[in-house]
Amino acid sequence: MKKKLIPVAVAVGLIVIIVLIGLATGLLEKFSYSKERADLYQYFGITGGEETAIVLNDEIVETNGLYRDGQCYLPIDFVNTNINNHFYYDMTEGLVLFTTDLDKVKTQVGSTDYTMSDSFSSEGYVLTVAANDTVYLAADFLRKFCNFSYIYYPEPNRMVLATEWETETHGQIKKDTQVRILGGVKSEILTDIAKGSDVEVLEEMETWTKVKTGDGIIGYVENKRIENQSEVTPQAVNDAAVPQYASIKKEGKICLVWNMVTNTTANGLAGDLLNNTQGVNVISPTWFALSDNAGNFTSLADASYVESMHARGVEVWALIDNFTNNVNTAEVLNVTSHRENLINQLISTIQAYGIDGINVDFENVTQEASDGYIQFLRELSIECRKNGIVLSADNSHLVNYDRAKQGEVVDYVIIMGYDEHIAAADGPGSVASVEFVQRGIEKTLALVPEEKVINGIPFYTRLWTTTGEVSQTAYGMQEIENFLVNNGVQTTWDETTCQYVAEFSIDGVGYAVWLEEKESLSVKLNVMSQYNLAGVAAWRLGQEKADVWEPISLYLQQ
Repeated sequence: MKKKLIPVAVAVGLIVIIVLIGLATGLLEKFSYSKERADLYQYFGITGGEETAIVLNDEIVETNGLYRDGQCYLPIDFVNTNINNHFYYDMTEGLVLFTTDLDKVKTQVGSTDYTMSDSFSSEGYVLTVAANDTVYLAADFLRKFCNFSYIYYPEPNRMVLATEWETETHGQIKKDTQVRILGGVKSEILTDIAKGSDVEVLEEMETWTKVKTGDGIIGYVENKRIENQSEVTPQAVNDAAVPQYASIKKEGKICLVWNMVTNTTANGLAGDLLNNTQGVNVISPTWFALSDNAGNFTSLADASYVESMHARGVEVWALIDNFTNNVNTAEVLNVTSHRENLINQLISTIQAYGIDGINVDFENVTQEASDGYIQFLRELSIECRKNGIVLSADNSHLVNYDRAKQGEVVDYVIIMGYDEHIAAADGPGSVASVEFVQRGIEKTLALVPEEKVINGIPFYTRLWTTTGEVSQTAYGMQEIENFLVNNGVQTTWDETTCQYVAEFSIDGVGYAVWLEEKESLSVKLNVMSQYNLAGVAAWRLGQEKADVWEPISLYLQQ
């Protein structure tokens, strides 16, 4: 009987051993460290060749650069977003430009040469290249004008860039280990890291820590492998000079009036129009208008006009517009030779007539023209700054103006605080309700220093025809008052818009009006007084009634 039990015991023993081996193998598999290595090309999101990954501060970005002929290159859009937004690519003429407060750097794509303030320089490498439908800038060239650091590492190609210099937490690796893609022993290995190596500690969790190695690999190591953590402040890079955008700031508040001049005869009328005003210290005649796509413009400038204004203590900021003549604003502004032609002629004309400033009134700037518009203001500001010419830019409530970039380079950003309703698509409504005015001021002040902001007010009213197809006609203050009185129309005060309003019919035709006059402007000026603005502007001289100068004068004294 005992002999029969022996095979059974042996069988049971073997089963137990097999189970124990299975359990041990399972436990070993569960807790053992994976030796599988990640594909670093896939990890960095590149395929090889010239393609180069970018590690920006503590992040691997989706955008890739190039490594060509021993030089690292960064895409211009990446540069403008992450390093310095003053680079401009002229696709038409194949130029890359960089503007500061007093200089313009210009280089042809594919060239080793560049000019800076008309001074010629050359480097031993190509400064900019075009590839993959993208323009790339050499990192070494960028470092002449921008403060950042970078190190290149091969296999796979990667650039480790730093643009921030805030205090970091660093630690030392206690024992040879691996950096893994994720926290966990089964995660793929990114790289081996030796005892004593320094890592930047990005995020510490329960058992794993996210780190960045010195060569730009970001992954996870076990907490027990890190010791001697301490705070480290990187050495800031400040080799490149930071532009100082010195602005002209007039004493006291600006009180600007636009003077509509459509012919040389109208120049002689400005003096009489100013006789009824109070506090005006700047007049902006509509003298210049773009005349073609090459940057030429028509001029109604008059030396005696300037002399007479100066005799009154009034500065002249000549206006240039893009809407009097049929021109393609994008073609004027996006092409470097066209911008240069326009700027050179403007500065020459301003100096020839002793004009004090330029008021840029480019309206309906499209998305296509928006970058060229900012580049135009930057380049124009250089010449104005060198020659003591005041530069102001008018802004409607439409998009594509980038007021923050304007506010950096121009002396005054002028809000066109009117034309809230201007077309049939808008529907009948106010030229400038108080809410519209306040919203425009607050949005602008969020982007532009208050000492540069001037708010424009309207000296006109739009009379809306509401029967049939909606339309409108602009009236001066006295004109609309005469119209209403002659037709027996009574107006009532509207607390929402803070204007006198009326809806009425004449001979079966419906009308609506939101008046601009002393009371409505007083409310707007009271709102403006809540903000420390640079002053007020008004469109346009001659459309106002004499009594509006009382609240304007009070505002200027505050």
